[in-house]
Amino acid sequence: MVFFLRLLDMPAESCCMTTHLTSTISSGKLSLPLNPASRPNLRTGYLVPLTIASAFLTGALYLCLYCIIIVYGQQISRFSPRTYTITFMTSDFISLVLHGAGAGLTATTDDNSGSETGRAIMVAGVMFQVVSLLIFMDWWLEFIFRLHRTSESAKDVRFLELRVTKKFT
Repeated sequence: MVFFLRLLDMPAESCCMTTHLTSTISSGKLSLPLNPASRPNLRTGYLVPLTIASAFLTGALYLCLYCIIIVYGQQISRFSPRTYTITFMTSDFISLVLHGAGAGLTATTDDNSGSETGRAIMVAGVMFQVVSLLIFMDWWLEFIFRLHRTSESAKDVRFLELRVTKKFT
């Protein structure tokens, strides 16, 4: 009964929150059974949507950097916008594959060693995702430093009107 009431509360919670992350958390809550201690492999089941959601959120960040580089000028960036996007979206895809493989192995094995192997693969996926995000943050900061050192005349003049609007800044 408690689970059913919580299920009814989730859409309302999603509407009231200001971020879309709530719907991801809600989907993670949907897969959490009433007594997670009764089946240890299901404890990781609700974590899978939460870890996978971050790959899609970071994908949005990669596309934002892509657009920002184009607006300010590709000559300012060390790499082309396409290189950033393809590199980091590929790394997110690899981490998603590791998440899925680990979760599948954990959910389908009957023995403890297979379950531990699956968890280790999922942790490897999370670690790969964290390392790639740290590299992305480093490259983004490097672009910001280059941008601040660049004079206004060296920036792309095609998007000058866009850069001065409040919507862009």
